[in-house]
Amino acid sequence: ALHPVIINEIAWAGTSVTRNHDQWIELYNPTEKTIDLSRVSLKSLTTATTNLPLSGLLEPHGYHLIESNDTVISDIAASSTASFSLSFSGETLALEYEGTILDQTPELGVCLNWCAGQALGVFYSMERDDPYISGAQSSNWRTWGSMPRNGNNADGFPINGTPGKRNSIAYLIDPSGSALVTSKTLTKARSPYIIPGAFEIRDGATLTIEPGVIIKFAAYASLVVDGILDAQGTAQEPVIFTSLKDDTYGDDTNQDATSTIPQAGDWGAMRILAHHSTLDHVIVRYGGVHDSFPGYHYANIRVENADADITNSLIEQSNAAGIRLENASAVIEGNTIQNNTNANAPGIGIFVHESAAVIRRNIIAQNTVGVLIQTAGSDQHIVISDNTFTNNTREAIQLLEGYPTFSGNTAEGNGGNGILIYGGTLVRDYTLSRDLPYIANRVYYTLSEGKTLTIPAGVIIKFFNTSFSMYGRLNAEGTADAPIVFTSLHDDDCGIAGGCGNTDNASTTPRSGDWEHLSFLAGSSSSTLDHVIIRYGGTPFGVIPEKGALRIQDASISITHTTIEKNHTFGIWMSNSPSTSITDSLIQNQEPALPGQSYGVFLTSSSTPFIQNTRFKNNPTHIFNADGMSAYTDGGGNVWE
Repeated sequence: ALHPVIINEIAWAGTSVTRNHDQWIELYNPTEKTIDLSRVSLKSLTTATTNLPLSGLLEPHGYHLIESNDTVISDIAASSTASFSLSFSGETLALEYEGTILDQTPELGVCLNWCAGQALGVFYSMERDDPYISGAQSSNWRTWGSMPRNGNNADGFPINGTPGKRNSIAYLIDPSGSALVTSKTLTKARSPYIIPGAFEIRDGATLTIEPGVIIKFAAYASLVVDGILDAQGTAQEPVIFTSLKDDTYGDDTNQDATSTIPQAGDWGAMRILAHHSTLDHVIVRYGGVHDSFPGYHYANIRVENADADITNSLIEQSNAAGIRLENASAVIEGNTIQNNTNANAPGIGIFVHESAAVIRRNIIAQNTVGVLIQTAGSDQHIVISDNTFTNNTREAIQLLEGYPTFSGNTAEGNGGNGILIYGGTLVRDYTLSRDLPYIANRVYYTLSEGKTLTIPAGVIIKFFNTSFSMYGRLNAEGTADAPIVFTSLHDDDCGIAGGCGNTDNASTTPRSGDWEHLSFLAGSSSSTLDHVIIRYGGTPFGVIPEKGALRIQDASISITHTTIEKNHTFGIWMSNSPSTSITDSLIQNQEPALPGQSYGVFLTSSSTPFIQNTRFKNNPTHIFNADGMSAYTDGGGNVWE
């Protein structure tokens, strides 16, 4: 160390209006050795009022508290007491060892009076920033920074300082408290750190954080990264970002015992605005102040117009999103993202907005929504793979807009164990994924003319009060072992071996008419349905228009190896469909609103389908010709039961 003993803190203004002469001085041993103070004295180099011989032993990293009388700090025992009176106009104090100055405060006149501290009704102490830099430098002193504090004065009121404890300035990442302009490494030895307000890592600066470091945020505080944040902990020693009220890590830093408890929204966000930041083995909790507070960013971590890697971490207890991506690119892998909830707005595990992302091998649990995707840009690459979604209040995944790929995900105990798709229009070619079931609930979906939607074998789409209109080409090609299923949200069976799971996580029973229809309209004539199951659709009887579960109008499509069953009133409804083909299929058990009023195939407006090797079973009317211009061509092999 530069000095074996240093002057560490000075309460030159006293402790209150009536206690302005209750002054105290704190010494500190920054070394690893015990220091004998018997040959050390503290004196003023500018007045004769202070000349104090010292005594006793000062332990490594220990404090020696000198009080002007024995009641200055009522609840902390003084190391020594002495009669002294520091001038409010400033002094230069020095520690001497047999005539040699070990340490001193700045020369009188370098600052207006004292170089830090404050009187004028607040009585803040003067704190040293760095114990390893000379105390003669005015830049090495700061005014007590409002948190934390330690001890009470003679009247029982809190001391505006930290006697006998680490200085408040030592909790700051940078002495300015507002910005880091040159690169710095935060060490576990000086942890925890406090961010009292908005703190910025400036462009060109890198903040490196050692394993085991704890950073706590005061109310509404935030970290804005315009440079680089490199926080790489370990499984045994993660880097912690949390609320100042959180005593789980770093003990009771705000020194209020249990009078406050941490909660979601205690602080703002870690806002990453520049490329190349890394968060690995970190814990981030209790952030996410709502957007209604100007300058706050609705997430624990917000990556905006930048890239970042977030891996092997715990992201929890946000007031809104655990992670929010805005025009960003991120790899989010191997994390646990949990308990991000909000009573007044959706709490989202990961919110991907107009961003590219690889989200894989995460546990996403007990949020309001697991992952929400809203990316209208067709060039955004989004991969959601091998994640485990459990006990999210609503759906595992919500897809507002975008064209992501899904694979290997599992979902259990969520409000919706699948991928909720919102109403809208597909404006590019897209291939669905054989993964979790898709859910379309009370929305209307459209495939644009000239575009192709491909549905691979094994995909399950569950509807409720929903229709899907095709103006482009639908290519739905299942297999005998892995058919494509269009069914009710309440259908746990799907007509397939082993069923298709309790997607709505409820004890509900499917009914015909739970959803509306698949519509093939002008522009969709090259569409194919092969090894497809369509069940529990059909607009309820008496609701206009009554169009059936499978509606083909001004188009002709190919239907093969397909089962159409348990739909309301109409299995297939055709209007102006001159060359639709239905082969090797099963059309059965359409459910009537009134006795006898349901139809396997309903033909109108010059519809002339070709039907071959198809079984009609338990339909009150198998095929109905509603006008004299419609008729079907019997290709043979059809069965009527």
